[in-house]
Amino acid sequence: MSLNPSTPPEHSKDSTPRRRPSQKRSRATFDAITESAQTLIGSLGLDAVTMQMIADTANMPISRVYRYFPNKVAILTEVMDAVWQSFDEVLEEAVSGRADTEELIEAVVAALQSLYDRALHDAYFANLLAATSSVPELKGVYVDGARRRAERVAQYARPFVTVSDEDAALRTYTLLATLRSLGIEAPHCDETFQAELADDLERLTRETFSHLCFD
Repeated sequence: MSLNPSTPPEHSKDSTPRRRPSQKRSRATFDAITESAQTLIGSLGLDAVTMQMIADTANMPISRVYRYFPNKVAILTEVMDAVWQSFDEVLEEAVSGRADTEELIEAVVAALQSLYDRALHDAYFANLLAATSSVPELKGVYVDGARRRAERVAQYARPFVTVSDEDAALRTYTLLATLRSLGIEAPHCDETFQAELADDLERLTRETFSHLCFD
């Protein structure tokens, strides 16, 4: 079966946008594509979504979608990257300028809880996270983002930990964030389990950082 060169395969090695908008009109088109993808991913899951469906939902010809993105994976990575960038801002605001150990611990707990809460209420985010194990490009975005956030937390923890513990603080945050992500499966369980999981993860966060930090 031959493929029309104007409609390339939805899964290919290129996982970045073909072009990024520089003008207001093109920005609106770009955003319409990613927002349509979010809507579809939230209601149908990743596997069921196609480039044609994204184009239809965005009310534009598929050729216009391909003008910005070479395939579906490129759209998914753009959506996931945007999610993590927004969480980067939440974390940065939460942990910056903390005066002591307890404030830092509270900030980390609150930031991780906000991520967990978002996954409980945003189906598209939960579906993206669930796909990180099977879509290498999404896993790459996740790993890069987790490392970036871990380094920021370790930087702000520096005044409260020994030099030898700084790397431990980085690894600790990475582990805790990963556990939070695994907890995204909680929406499929009953409310009691969800509450117990949230309590366990919060206690683990507090105990681990309390062990590392000192005033």
